[in-house]
Amino acid sequence: MLCVAIPLGIAVLMNAAVRPALAERLGGSLRQSMTTAKSSDRWWEFEQATREAHPMLTGFLQLSDGAIAMALLGVAAFAAIVYLARDRHRERRRERRLAAEG
Repeated sequence: MLCVAIPLGIAVLMNAAVRPALAERLGGSLRQSMTTAKSSDRWWEFEQATREAHPMLTGFLQLSDGAIAMALLGVAAFAAIVYLARDRHRERRRERRLAAEG
């Protein structure tokens, strides 16, 4: 189901390439926290002047990779629910139409 794969792919791409490049251009300091023996969570911190000059961008970069992944996982779950509900609604409507036709 693309409605699940696309948001998760976007999260991976953002966390692997886009966010590090943006943080580097803004002069962010990488912070990292070990979450398990094999993985870590990271985010960037910025000087006050940079935060004031770019509040939305630095706010986005100060979110952890895990928070970004979880937010887009929520989008994927919502999209899957909408997709399934739409299919169920179409099926019910089709059944009613067939029943009415006899």
